[in-house]
Amino acid sequence: MARFSKVLIFISHSSEDSSLACLIQKLFEKSLKVNPKKEIIFCSSDLKSLRMDDVQYERITYALRAAKVILALMTPNSIYRPWVLFEAGGAHFSGLGSAKKNSKSLFLSYANGIDPQSLPAPLQPRQARNLGDENIVRELCKEIAQKLQKSRHLRIEEELVKKISTEATKGIGNWEFVQQALVGEKIAASPFGFENLLSEMRRNMFVAGQSLFHLTNDENRERYKELLYEKLSRKDSKVQILICNPDFKYAVKTWQAVTAKEYKEDLKHSVSVLKKWMKDFKNMKLKGRLDIRKTIIVPLTITFIDPEDKLGKLVFNPVVYQAIGDWRPCYLISKKQHPRVFDYYWTVYKNVFNDKKKTKDILN
Repeated sequence: MARFSKVLIFISHSSEDSSLACLIQKLFEKSLKVNPKKEIIFCSSDLKSLRMDDVQYERITYALRAAKVILALMTPNSIYRPWVLFEAGGAHFSGLGSAKKNSKSLFLSYANGIDPQSLPAPLQPRQARNLGDENIVRELCKEIAQKLQKSRHLRIEEELVKKISTEATKGIGNWEFVQQALVGEKIAASPFGFENLLSEMRRNMFVAGQSLFHLTNDENRERYKELLYEKLSRKDSKVQILICNPDFKYAVKTWQAVTAKEYKEDLKHSVSVLKKWMKDFKNMKLKGRLDIRKTIIVPLTITFIDPEDKLGKLVFNPVVYQAIGDWRPCYLISKKQHPRVFDYYWTVYKNVFNDKKKTKDILN
């Protein structure tokens, strides 16, 4: 590990963002006049920075400890990945902001549709730099050069600045405010889990799904029931839930073919649990605050947070025939930033829920 004794910058990123990370690495190497024989800018996408016979964990943690600057690249691919958050956290707790000789500076940067508001909560208070803005990329170079005491050597490579800005804005267009994240197979443990979304609710929440088994399984149901009671005990609060009707066998068979053979039993279980919730909430004098209905088919698992509020949000989870790996895509849409998309989905789901010809009370 001796070759890492002069690690200047540690670039933390997801493997999917290797092209952008490598451009950033080249920008710093050329702009800061890095001596490749004595100094290293560590980027895991560049195998020249790694010794393949070392244990990966040791390579990363050594470089993380040795680096003067940690640059965390936050994109839809990385904001919920454990390693990226681990590395950013490592920078924060390794003498960050102290007067020690080995104190580090953590620089957050974002790209490809991410903005400061969509960063994980612990990182939001920190200033984050938009790599899609060429002027900000130049300022980032200047700040890091100053931290590394290389300002007098700084000669910013303009061609690389432009390439970084172009790469950082890929995928941004009409859906620029749709924030996408890959989350683990267990959605309950993700930033889009029911508990996290319920905590954001001010007055109203609307949940629709094919079986909603993540709400009603043995692991979660009692906890979620308590959280619902806590929210609905407040005046003017309401939660609406829409689920598939197990009585429509042809629709159940369709979803069973698309998702999993366990779907039928999961749906029956969820309906049974939700019926009990409704009865219990009525007995708790909260009648009307929890409204659960069944319909023939729910095409999309979707959650609305305060949909009538100007700051409303929606999260949806597309259904695929068979998951590839342990990750699944989830999408967050802001009503304020993308009102047409938000209003389209909200109007459709609200109309179905309120149509008594298309839905039935869960207790019927």
